[in-house]
Amino acid sequence: MTFIGSDVRIRNDKIPTANIAIMVKGIGWSSLDYFPMMVMQSIFGNWDRALGTSLLLSSCLSHIMSSNNLANSFMSSSTSYSDTGLWGIYLVSENLMNLDDLMHFTLCEWTRMSITPTEVEVEHVKSQLKAGLVLGLDGTTAVAEDIGRQLVTSDRRFMLQQIESAINAVTVDEIKHVTQK
Repeated sequence: MTFIGSDVRIRNDKIPTANIAIMVKGIGWSSLDYFPMMVMQSIFGNWDRALGTSLLLSSCLSHIMSSNNLANSFMSSSTSYSDTGLWGIYLVSENLMNLDDLMHFTLCEWTRMSITPTEVEVEHVKSQLKAGLVLGLDGTTAVAEDIGRQLVTSDRRFMLQQIESAINAVTVDEIKHVTQK
């Protein structure tokens, strides 16, 4: 499968918000970069201004969005398929006069990941990511779905300890490396 970039803009003055998706070519399930990309997605995270912000819980991007009233919400996204994927962010803003700033700061944060991600933020989100994965397996249905997804996508079942080890192994240099591809 070949990734073909595009830019589609649809203006609709009947809705009060701009809904923006910025996506780039991601990686497949079997890629060695899968876990670094997962950690990087967690660094950006998700944010909704209705839920507030905290220096301990939120990403740098959420602080920028909140303090400058640039967005209502954003959600980072990583979708992997067998040999390719999509990685990006979905933003919603009612501040239509500052969409250029919204795009500027979002892309600046993406660029920062290729140059100066910090050890503190990488380690912090690795802990959050591992906790989220464990909490997501809170019942037999969730475990069965996880097993099925792993078998379909990678022909094997990863034990939680293997996933935890792979996440623990992600370094700042790996984050820089995957962003420069």
